[in-house]
Amino acid sequence: MPTNIEKLRTMSAWLQYEFSTIPDLHTLKIPKVSADIHQQIKSTLATNNTFVGLITDDAVYLIGHVETFFMLAQPRKASDFPSSSAHHQQGFLRDVILSVYQKTPIIFKYISEISTNAISTPVLQIPTSKATNSILRNALTMAIANHDLTTCMHTLTKIMHSNQAYQQYRQTGQLPPNVRADYLLVALIANITQIAISAGLNADYVYTISDQYLHKIETIKPPFIPLIEEFMAELFTIPERSYRTPVSMFRYLVQQNIFEKISVSTLADQIGISGPQLRRLIKEDLNTTPLDYINEQKILTACTLLSAEHNLKIFEVAERLQYYDTSHFTREFVKYTQITPKEFQKFTKF
Repeated sequence: MPTNIEKLRTMSAWLQYEFSTIPDLHTLKIPKVSADIHQQIKSTLATNNTFVGLITDDAVYLIGHVETFFMLAQPRKASDFPSSSAHHQQGFLRDVILSVYQKTPIIFKYISEISTNAISTPVLQIPTSKATNSILRNALTMAIANHDLTTCMHTLTKIMHSNQAYQQYRQTGQLPPNVRADYLLVALIANITQIAISAGLNADYVYTISDQYLHKIETIKPPFIPLIEEFMAELFTIPERSYRTPVSMFRYLVQQNIFEKISVSTLADQIGISGPQLRRLIKEDLNTTPLDYINEQKILTACTLLSAEHNLKIFEVAERLQYYDTSHFTREFVKYTQITPKEFQKFTKF
């Protein structure tokens, strides 16, 4: 009977990730990672059954401590976008671990070496409107679903900057006399809580963490960003359910082929099961259909492209993602985001 370490080593060859054991954690050295990050990783892994997810400019890592220390890694291409493929790669590695250690309570924590400077976003003046609120909410939902702390903080900063009372604080250093700082923070945490649940996080855990932070804010004064960032990072430690190997493989293959035409039957053949079996497993584990999951991931990728490359034409994005035509792409985009690609692109130019 192979050990779990042997299973991971065997799986690495055909699931296209690198696996290695770490004989001495004190000698851990990851390229292009600061000493502070190394120390954070070592401190976190002092506890057994703990994993640290790390994204750098060159690779995605999952470094674990389950009786021994080991590391899973997938190289990143220069063309990858941090808020899309890198976090999906990290999610895949997490699913691999959960599928092997099914009976072990695992704790995941995440660090992004590429996001350190991105958290400090420039001051933005965004007019509040129904369309703006819809875009912000959808962007935050997608970012939470992808465990993308960088995009979460960008979006939350925009949400706070769109609040008139907070805009006055940034301009004058004072809140309006009829506005209390703790009330603003309560409202923000309450909204994040509901969005996190709608993004698929375990509701019981979300409410527990939310209550803890609501008790912290009685004496908090602006700026709120550090506390909110801490709250978001805590949400990302919530344990997620493990997926069966065929479902993990399906999710991985979708990401690997996101810029190709993806056939559900072809994916089923690659996984080694029938189409009906795949549809049943996806329904049971993801509560959707294979086709809907594929389309949703393509739209998430489209959002990344539109926000990262402002000069892209809508038809170019549709072509990259292998949609029949721009109309088809726009219909699918509206279905999953409630707004058009043009509206989304216009907003992200602020």
